[in-house]
Amino acid sequence: MKYLIKLFIILFLFIAGSCKSKSEYTIGNQTISRTIKISDDGHLFTSEVHNKIAGTLLLPRDKEEFRLRISEGTHIEGSDVVLTSEDFKFNKVIHEDSNSLSFLLKNKEHQLEVEVHYEAEKDNFYIHKYLNIRSTKPVTIERIDIESMSLDDIYQPYQIKQITSKGAAQWRPGLGQPLYGSKSATFFGVEFPAADNYVVDKKGYCGYLWGKEIKANEVYTSHKAVIGVGDDSEYIQETFFNYIDRIRIRPLRLQVQYNSWFDFYTNVDKESFGRSVTKVHQELIEKRKVDPLNAYVIDDGWQDVHADWSNKVWKVNSKFDTDFSSSFDVVRIADSKLGLWMSPGCLLGGEPAVPKLKEQGFETLGNWMSMAGPKYMQLLEDRMLELTKNGVNYFKLDGIFGHLNTREFELHGYQYGIPYMPSWELIVYQHQTPS
Repeated sequence: MKYLIKLFIILFLFIAGSCKSKSEYTIGNQTISRTIKISDDGHLFTSEVHNKIAGTLLLPRDKEEFRLRISEGTHIEGSDVVLTSEDFKFNKVIHEDSNSLSFLLKNKEHQLEVEVHYEAEKDNFYIHKYLNIRSTKPVTIERIDIESMSLDDIYQPYQIKQITSKGAAQWRPGLGQPLYGSKSATFFGVEFPAADNYVVDKKGYCGYLWGKEIKANEVYTSHKAVIGVGDDSEYIQETFFNYIDRIRIRPLRLQVQYNSWFDFYTNVDKESFGRSVTKVHQELIEKRKVDPLNAYVIDDGWQDVHADWSNKVWKVNSKFDTDFSSSFDVVRIADSKLGLWMSPGCLLGGEPAVPKLKEQGFETLGNWMSMAGPKYMQLLEDRMLELTKNGVNYFKLDGIFGHLNTREFELHGYQYGIPYMPSWELIVYQHQTPS
């Protein structure tokens, strides 16, 4: 009888142990692995990242896995709340295999659900991570830090952050820059050009500002964060560039071209441009057997800023054929392609077109066009597609971030779905109001 009781107890303990939920998960490949744990109180966190190439371990100093800043709206001051992964409880494992892991976390107080997804493809030396965020009520997601990790060796190599409205060459926003591990030969970032990655007190944040509202039960999927590994911390930037080459949509290539600006400035016309193309082709390609140039580019001076742009923007002035037929012919003989200068925001040589467009109801800033305005941007897209279909192979896009000395900001973009920024309006008002 005693034997049966002991056997029953042993069997019960075995079954109880078997039924206990798994609390440790590892994803990775031959170069990198990441171990995620569920704490006893139900919080998800990364316990280690293993750089198998260099043989180093990243051991986070806290259990914060991500960070969100939410609010009732970017225009409602005092409504913002910062939540971290420690404010969420583990609910379940959504998916688990050798290449991907997914977990569901919940925050009852703010009625939020976050799916945390990890991906590690077989031949990659990096691991991706992204979040799916859902709320049962409308909420504005102001900032998303997909990674927030405290590490002894994490550092920020590029620290300049100049976002200014005036000042010569004082526009260095520092966006899209990676973070590195000084001893672990690791890099961190977000696959999004406007990502804002930084380090404070040895804690790295990889994320970006979003500032938009998600409606009840709508799911927002974040951009992907990445942690990658190399063989030597001294050359981690080279490893990072190798990663960039692997993920870029179009392979890096050398573009050799001629540009009309330094010969003719805005005085360029089809005759002078044609003579330059012919001369360059004769001297370099025919006489010296250099490979044909990739493009011959007509710079500022081809656009008719006095025409009516209400139905088509960036029309051609009388110095060129309306369809650039002569210019296409001459570059074709040179075994090359035609390129065009253009300023999407109508800066520099495009600025005289702005007042009339403003009168016609198109979206403008102070002196330039708003590249957030759907009405203008649709015409710009249509025109660039038309020029591309006609054979234009290259665009030199000028003034994307404003003029060298001055930048203008969209303060009313909430009309087109851009976050409302009352603080910017206040700053501009104070700047413009005489003291």
